[in-house]
Amino acid sequence: MQVAAYRKEEPEEPVDEIGTLIEQLSSRDTRQHRHAVLALFRAGAPAVTPLLSLLATESNRRRRKRPLRIGLTLTAAGMYLWWLANLASPMSWNLLLILIPLLLGLLSLHTATRVQVDAAQVLAMLDDMRAVGPLAEALEYQEWQLPRARSAAAEALIRLLPRLQPKDAGLLDAHQRACLYRALVLPSPESPRLPIAILHALACIGDAAALPAMERLTRHTPLTQPQKQIQEEAQQAARLLRARLEGEQAPHILLRSSEATTAPDMLLRPATEASVTDPRQLLRATHDSTDSGT
Repeated sequence: MQVAAYRKEEPEEPVDEIGTLIEQLSSRDTRQHRHAVLALFRAGAPAVTPLLSLLATESNRRRRKRPLRIGLTLTAAGMYLWWLANLASPMSWNLLLILIPLLLGLLSLHTATRVQVDAAQVLAMLDDMRAVGPLAEALEYQEWQLPRARSAAAEALIRLLPRLQPKDAGLLDAHQRACLYRALVLPSPESPRLPIAILHALACIGDAAALPAMERLTRHTPLTQPQKQIQEEAQQAARLLRARLEGEQAPHILLRSSEATTAPDMLLRPATEASVTDPRQLLRATHDSTDSGT
């Protein structure tokens, strides 16, 4: 949906109306839905936090359905294998009446909702650093859901990821980081700009979990100049990340060494353990030697 041209034409929406616009994103009325998308884009920065909350809610809802997706996937796979092994049986064709709806239901569980796609697209155009996490998830949206939705998220990440600082590490959770790891592939479906932007960000905010994805790129044989460029960036980013992780671990290692103390009962030994000399033997009378000389 082309909304960039509308931003300068109309004033920003009042903040108190943004909640209503968020609700209208899920409207089945095409005109109302389109108005909500355009109005949220015109609202600019005040719309970012409500959009992020909406995407967090939708994402958590989809994650809670993950066990159901796994169960349905295994069920569908088993039914399909049985169908292949029993094609000669008339019963096998009746199984299609169950298998096809099951596959359609499974597809709906794997795809993002319309609200997610629209909210992610608005965030992609607002260029707000707080949107990097949801935009990373949008990289895995299916293109057939909304044309150019994935490419809009990729373009936004190309602009935003290189601007991340170490203090911004909390903007991406483990699931969103995993989406970035899966986007590090050769050959890249996008131009080399997206993998390079991801590598730059991971070198700055990545943790040990990012290293396998980086190292996977370095093991491929580059066939084109863009692939060679991505591989060189992966090698450099991996070196920077290792150096940063080692630097972060060094103070903890020193602290653990300083905490290794001697047992308290070994610090001071009681003086009573030493042998005590009879006080009468500490000083001897000298008059015996004096008398013997006279």
